[in-house]
Amino acid sequence: MNNPKLISSNLIDCIPILEKCPNNCKPCYYNDEGLYRNQNITDMLEMGDDDPKSIPIDRYIPSLQEVENKIVRVNSGGDSSIKMNYVLSVTKQYPKKFYNTSLPFYLTKFPAPVVFTCNPHQDEGWFYAVSHAKNLMFVRIRVDTWNVDTINRAVTYYANAGVPVVLTFLYFNESNKGTIQHPENYYTHKHVENDRIIIKPNVWDSIMNRYPFHNVLSCGSPESALCADCGNCELLYERAMSIWYK
Repeated sequence: MNNPKLISSNLIDCIPILEKCPNNCKPCYYNDEGLYRNQNITDMLEMGDDDPKSIPIDRYIPSLQEVENKIVRVNSGGDSSIKMNYVLSVTKQYPKKFYNTSLPFYLTKFPAPVVFTCNPHQDEGWFYAVSHAKNLMFVRIRVDTWNVDTINRAVTYYANAGVPVVLTFLYFNESNKGTIQHPENYYTHKHVENDRIIIKPNVWDSIMNRYPFHNVLSCGSPESALCADCGNCELLYERAMSIWYK
């Protein structure tokens, strides 16, 4: 398993749960049939496997030799709060790791830093305002150009609380482009390996410029979606470890 987004970065994926995430956020990068991981599963099914659960799990759980000194990104595209005991048992072997979740209920139970997506259903006008979790690596806020009020409130809440914030600009594809409410703000462009409908660079910049807080960052940039060109996860992981896991 090689995630093309992580090439040349110090991150490596561990994905204990292969099923599509039941949280059903719209849109979702990872439930997209074009995602490299889902395409791998489709290819194996076409080669004779009739059940995704029969696919060898070690294809998605790297060995310590494969990890080397990298930071393990657990359950990108899944939710580490789902089947949590299993997820924790599989990943306890890794000395450097962080988890991903959009559910606020078990944040403090994770033994390592957590990336928390606070507005999984970004167009419904609400976000989770968490105050009890001290192990937040950062809070991810899902961004499109028609949920500006929610973004403003969420950024203000978390930035004022001293929690790092990473804005994730959502992309769309042919199957869900009808949900784009401001088509004038989007264009078709290559995202990692596939053409996606993404926010225009000038609109991206105008949103980022709204927030003068030093701890508000973006996932990638208008120029690149590659983790090696971003570095925020690595930076914020090290920050979290220096503060909460001395």
